[in-house]
Parts: sequence; structure tokens; C-alpha cells
Amino acid sequence: SQFVNNTRPLSREEAIAKIDHKEEAEFNGDAYFKAFEVTTPGTSISDLMYQHRDKRFDASIIHDGSVFLGEDITTYSYGNMSRWATQRYASDHVPLTNYSTRKYIYTEWSPRPFYNVYTDYHKILFRYGRALLNKAEALLRLNKVQEAVAVFNQTRTIHGGLPASEAATLADAWKEYKIERRVELFWEGDWYFSLLRWGKYGKEANDGKEPGSVIDELTEPATFIEIKTDRTAAYVGNVQLSNDDRRFDVRSYLFPITKSVIQANSAINESDQNPGWE
Repeated sequence: SQFVNNTRPLSREEAIAKIDHKEEAEFNGDAYFKAFEVTTPGTSISDLMYQHRDKRFDASIIHDGSVFLGEDITTYSYGNMSRWATQRYASDHVPLTNYSTRKYIYTEWSPRPFYNVYTDYHKILFRYGRALLNKAEALLRLNKVQEAVAVFNQTRTIHGGLPASEAATLADAWKEYKIERRVELFWEGDWYFSLLRWGKYGKEANDGKEPGSVIDELTEPATFIEIKTDRTAAYVGNVQLSNDDRRFDVRSYLFPITKSVIQANSAINESDQNPGWE
């Protein structure tokens, strides 16, 4: 509500006229294109977007207005850690999305980490939050909605600082569970393989589709946020690289069996190849 009550949507033409951009093709995202400007004088659109968020957002993501390693970060147009920080598009490690990852990176150090400086670092192999989410998913598979919601609410309320989910139907519980898993296990190598698993389940786990169907999240274009320098407007545009066009072939549920494996195992032959890889 803090965002909706203090902004108005911009058309594609208005956004092109009001906000600096690298090329107009960035605005060709159709349903994925969004643009807004503030309607309340003196209000920062960055504050409207980033205040009062899930606590895991700031813990995981560097964004406009963040403080990182003692530096004030600006990712608005031409900001010090924006996609405008270099002249060449997508060069020299500038963040294409105007976001960067904070999770797993040292924020305090003594001595400063360097290639030849050894420091203690605790690598997490498995943690309680993942165990809770795995339990919640098992309960959803058993259609035990209330129990599943109660379990994933533990990470939502404690780690996220959010109100407890009140999802009452299986479809709503799956929707909120998927969001919770994406946020809780961000940058932990989980999301892609969870999407494949949910696609195999089908139904409520994959937007009501039959098992083995296309997974919508794997066909969405790569997008970025562009914030006007005075923080009065912003748009969500399409990244103009090859990853802007994403497709999902259902054969990708399984890897192909390599020829070397088939040749080395007399118990299988070419006819045993996984579907779609013949």
C-alpha cells in the first residue's frame, strides 16, 4: 500500500521520455514492463520500494540506498554501483539488474580478506530453515494445508519478520510456499531444481498445469530496475542480452544419458535414452 498510494503507473511512452535508458528495446517487455512515478512531492521511489520489506531482502541484496562495506550505494541512473558505471554495456562486472548479491559476502573483517589472507569462514552444508521447508513441502503433497502453512511460517515470521501466512487453500498455500522457499534459500543452489520438482508434481505446484508441463518461471525474460537519478520514477525493463529470450523444453526435466555411459554399460542401449534426447 505504501507504494500504490504514492505512485502512478507510467505508459511506455511516458517512461521513455522521463527516464534515461540505454535503448528503447528495454521497454519491450509487454506484461513484464512496469513503470511508475511518485505522486507525493519529496518522496523517494527507492524508499517506497525498499522500506518495510522482508528482512531477508536487505540481508541478501544490495540495492539503491544500501550501505555496503562502509560505502553508500547508489544504483539509480549513473549511480556509483549501477549498470551505468562503465561505458560498455554489460562490461567490467557492473550489475546488469542494478542489484548485487550481499549474501555470503564478508561485511566485517579483521584482517581484510585477500587471496593470501586466511580467515575463519563457516560453510553451511544443511540448515534448519531448509529442513522446515522440506517438511512443509511434504505436508503440501499430503494435502495437509494448515500443517504445512504452520511449518513454513516459522521461516517467514522469524527470518523474514513478516506477518504469518493465512493461506487456507492448497493453491494459495503452494503459491506462498514457493515464494518463501525462493526468498529463504536465495543463492543456495535451490531454485532451479525446485522448479523442476514442482513441474513434475504439476497441479497446484505448477500453476495448475499437468505434471511435466512447461514451467512459466523458466520462460520469463531477464529484467532489471532503472531508477531515475532524482528518485522520482522507475521502470522495469528487459535485459538486452541473449538471456532476454528464455525458453523451457520439457525434455530438460532430465539430462541426456551420455553415449559414453551407454557404451560402457551392456545393460542399456540407445533405446533407453531419456525422452526427447533420442
